[in-house]
Amino acid sequence: MHSHLCLALVMLPTGLLFFLLSIAVFHPVHKEVNIKLVGESGRGTAHHVCNDEEVKAYGKVPNFLDEAPTYLDYYFFSIENPKEYLSGTNAEVVEYGPFVLRKFDVSYDISLASSRYSENPTGAIEFSSVSTVVVLDKDTQVTSTLSQDNADNSLLWSSDARTALPKMTSQLPSHISMSDKIMNLSPSYISLLGDHKSELSMVLSFTCSPNQIENIASAKEKKQCTEDELLDSSKNDCACCMQDEMFKLLTEIDGAAPAYVNCNDILDETNDTMSFFSLMATYDGGVPVKDKGDGKLNGSGETFTKTAHGQEQFNTPLIQAHSINDVMFGYPSALMGKLVPKKTIYPAFDAMIAAGDDVKITEIAAKALKGELDNTLATHIGNLAKYTSDVGKLCASTCTKTSAPDPLATSPFGWMCDGNAPERHNLDTIDDIVLGGIDCKPFSATFVTEMYCSEIANELTLDPNAIGYEACVCADGTSDWSDGGCCLAGGKYDGMDLMGTGCLYPIDGIVGPNFVGKDEAPEMGVPKVDIGNAMKAIIDRELEGSSGKFMCPAPGAWFLAFEQMNFGFTEKIEGETVFSTYYDTGNPRVLPTDALTGTLYNSTINGGDGTMGKALGWTDLNRPTVNFSPGSGKPHVQTYQVYLEDEKQTIQFDYDFFAFARLCGTDACIKASRFRQSLSAFSSSVENATTWGQGTPYDGVRSLGPLSNAPAYLHAPFYLDGDVELLSQQNNTHVDAALGNGINIYRGGRKHDEYSNAADPGAFLKSNSNYVKVDATYLAENHDHLESYFDFEPASGLTFDLHMRYGKSYSVWECDPATDSNCALGKKTGANAHCYRSVGQTDHDSLEQVQKDAYSKAGIDDFAYPCSTANVFSPHLVGGKIMPMHWHEKRMTVSAETIDSEYMDMLTNRAKVGNSMTHLFHLGLILIWLGIESFFGW
Repeated sequence: MHSHLCLALVMLPTGLLFFLLSIAVFHPVHKEVNIKLVGESGRGTAHHVCNDEEVKAYGKVPNFLDEAPTYLDYYFFSIENPKEYLSGTNAEVVEYGPFVLRKFDVSYDISLASSRYSENPTGAIEFSSVSTVVVLDKDTQVTSTLSQDNADNSLLWSSDARTALPKMTSQLPSHISMSDKIMNLSPSYISLLGDHKSELSMVLSFTCSPNQIENIASAKEKKQCTEDELLDSSKNDCACCMQDEMFKLLTEIDGAAPAYVNCNDILDETNDTMSFFSLMATYDGGVPVKDKGDGKLNGSGETFTKTAHGQEQFNTPLIQAHSINDVMFGYPSALMGKLVPKKTIYPAFDAMIAAGDDVKITEIAAKALKGELDNTLATHIGNLAKYTSDVGKLCASTCTKTSAPDPLATSPFGWMCDGNAPERHNLDTIDDIVLGGIDCKPFSATFVTEMYCSEIANELTLDPNAIGYEACVCADGTSDWSDGGCCLAGGKYDGMDLMGTGCLYPIDGIVGPNFVGKDEAPEMGVPKVDIGNAMKAIIDRELEGSSGKFMCPAPGAWFLAFEQMNFGFTEKIEGETVFSTYYDTGNPRVLPTDALTGTLYNSTINGGDGTMGKALGWTDLNRPTVNFSPGSGKPHVQTYQVYLEDEKQTIQFDYDFFAFARLCGTDACIKASRFRQSLSAFSSSVENATTWGQGTPYDGVRSLGPLSNAPAYLHAPFYLDGDVELLSQQNNTHVDAALGNGINIYRGGRKHDEYSNAADPGAFLKSNSNYVKVDATYLAENHDHLESYFDFEPASGLTFDLHMRYGKSYSVWECDPATDSNCALGKKTGANAHCYRSVGQTDHDSLEQVQKDAYSKAGIDDFAYPCSTANVFSPHLVGGKIMPMHWHEKRMTVSAETIDSEYMDMLTNRAKVGNSMTHLFHLGLILIWLGIESFFGW
């Protein structure tokens, strides 16, 4: 008993001594780290600054010479059998890439401000940021003309401050280029389908007003609109046309055709409206859905030969072919340039007339097309007149016209533009640079207005009162139509309204506009480009320059102090404190009506729970968390919400207890924490839906629509860790149809993390062994090369290695006739539809027997509907199928050589002392525990 007491008397004070000694040994080193990072004389990144002196010091513009480079690797998916896919077979989807960008970031206008998390009146840091990219498709010399005004910490641009960076070498595999084209769904066209509710309504809108289209459902009760009534918004008591099946039914019952236009006649490929869509689709890179000899789209059983313009293929805008350059940085659209003004300006004009305003449509259109009415219109149009003119400056040289007597002289196909604008490194004017390398074919729509306007002028010269003809008016107020065409605010050609014709609409690229252009003449064939002027252009146009705000502890706060724990808490992102995240409808699928029937949910930016947490420092987490196991590299907080700037969404990352990461210098290593994306980040469970919304029946994708104006989805590459069904998508129970019209995904020419040395796989064929089909086995074998993770040192927030890998997919809007009256208008009675048969059969069963007999006599026994909102040009395409569009990896790796030597010494010293402290600390605890056991055992 006395021996136990003796042991207790020895162990307790010895353990306490070791415990206190561990704190005494580690305390000065830990305090040094915190003081250097966040204490009385803070230093480091924007998020490690705590006083005016350091704010000013951080404001110095980086020269990018000593920074670890950030790269963005983009991979794109191309539908290799578009016509077959649109006809109802599975899509063969092939990945192409990587297309590599170097990213440059600058923070500026940094200042101290008040904070929610600190009593210190200057307890937060506010700043603006701007970034740009350089395409590494060729060896390039990059310069920066950025400098700083020391007086107010603002940015300056001067050729005298030019800094040359080391020459950047091409990182693209030799068999791919930025001019390569991929074919996939067009998000902008899908957005149009959502705006118009269906493709049928969109096509009919060229003939009838919205109310007249709505009246089609009750055509028997409402008369057929006369030619003068069509498109007149005040004539609301007549029908645009009669559905084909009802037309045939009444013909059978009455023995004569009813006094209505058959809607299917409007859908004949030879009429002006349908020919217009095919023409615009051709300009915009649309793919063929019909070739000469195929059956017509209207289900008549007749054979398609050519459109009204002589085109022997009928093209759809739903799938478009675009170059990688255009998909990344944006491109013009002829179809959107016509339809967006049409849908926006006419309702505004009608409202003005109804209010008693004395205005003319041409005057309103001219102002709207110059962006002067954006504050009053339902949709911001922007300055389409200037944008179209800017495109013309670069593309006019690619255009050719046919002269009489060639019959093409009076056809749009005799007035075509074919080629590309000069590349960015050959352009030195900002308005030109942003359009560098674009496909010029959409400018054909502008170029051909010269033909239309010239014929109108000739007609009006012969007869100033010629019916169906009005003189052209360019939206910019010039008469440029006579010299290469223009964006038209008015004009009529043989009854065809030309308002919006020739206008081009800018489609955003997935990366954003690229303003990196020519700095000086190339040297030895190597282009010279400047990133400084590119950043200035972004800021001047208010395209970025977004503001952020982070909590910074009061002077002297260190170790377990409250403010130290809150260091880096996000208070503002991109100037906002709240972001909308989803519309909750309770539906397991995304529908066009979600924005009307759903509850809009928002996420508040509050670093306390990390709901919209921003990364710290470079990385996507910047808070130097308190380390309870000093030197071990283990974080205090083991779950982070990482903010994705493009989608304004956050993804949960979890600490990996079993991963051991470290950064080693010449004589010591720093241990780091590895965080991996949570396996539940893209869960579709009900519990997860309360945070991120529903809209998908699958694990593996997060619905972004309709906030994206289209059914869009965020996910890991190849739907990693999601339901295997996403890789095939054969289930069609949601459209009441047989299995099929899904996808097969293939990769070729690259393995794992190989980049510029990727081999050319050759042309895609399913029999080509260089292409591998992506399935569950493939993903399991390559999981580590596709998942997202980062390694960072918890005390400093320094990220050593980062790989953020995310993709985006789209689907075509679903169109359920049972719940959407616009979709019910698309009923088909021939072979042009095979979905929602149960809805059609229910409708048929409710008819009187005389009507059923009439259907039987007319040979109508299949009551199906088209399978999506694309219910005219591709009625067999199943809506709701998730099509991969692209994915990208943001990668950054820090080497010991790129870290400030003082920092490296400090962190390695902290690690060494921390290890010693850990041993003393745990030994002290063990001795104290044994001493207590011995004492009570006595």
